[in-house]
Amino acid sequence: MRVTLPEKGLSWLIKLNETTTAKNIYKALPKESQVEVWGEEIYFPIGVDKGEDDITHEFVAPGDVGYWEPEKCLCLFFGPTPESPPGTIKPDSPVVIVGRIISPFGDFKSVCDGDKVIATPQP
Repeated sequence: MRVTLPEKGLSWLIKLNETTTAKNIYKALPKESQVEVWGEEIYFPIGVDKGEDDITHEFVAPGDVGYWEPEKCLCLFFGPTPESPPGTIKPDSPVVIVGRIISPFGDFKSVCDGDKVIATPQP
């Protein structure tokens, strides 16, 4: 899939994994929304359900893409969040890891709350 912030000139290619949640996300594309920024994480509503058997993780790595069930959001992790202990990346609550960002991060720090985001399928 591809996540684009057209007003910022940013675009990331994401390789989704084989979790049920990732498959649900892919089937729901395309989606257009507005991002929220939390530390070095950006997230936006994707509006799908978590796969019943998919496990959640309390910590992630730079470049991980997660699904945050409480708000049904897709989360892109570039670095620490306000909840992160030193040397780690900790989401607000556990996430299902649904993929990885496989393109350069670019100037993700220029992203602001409310920026338009478009998520599209990428074969």
